[in-house]
Amino acid sequence: MTPPEQSGAPVFAFSRDRVGPGESAHAVIVTLFPEMVDQWNLEVEQGVVLPMYEGARVRGYGTVLWREHKTLPLNEAYEHRFLGWLRNPTEPIGHS
Repeated sequence: MTPPEQSGAPVFAFSRDRVGPGESAHAVIVTLFPEMVDQWNLEVEQGVVLPMYEGARVRGYGTVLWREHKTLPLNEAYEHRFLGWLRNPTEPIGHS
């Protein structure tokens, strides 16, 4: 997805509290608008690089490691699964 088509993606959780310049972190993101799901299904796949914005400025880039279709709110099992991966991102999360 490229601007201006890219919509925001709220972060469910980060793997660390602070990320400084040149550092990296893992995150779980979700689509902001239900009407964007079809576009995400076409364009957001493993390996895609998404710009990360703070306001109108790009502050970093995120590479999609995996994606799954889930309905919010997450059930407790998926919430624990995602949060466990963020605590130890070296563990493969796998695919459903």
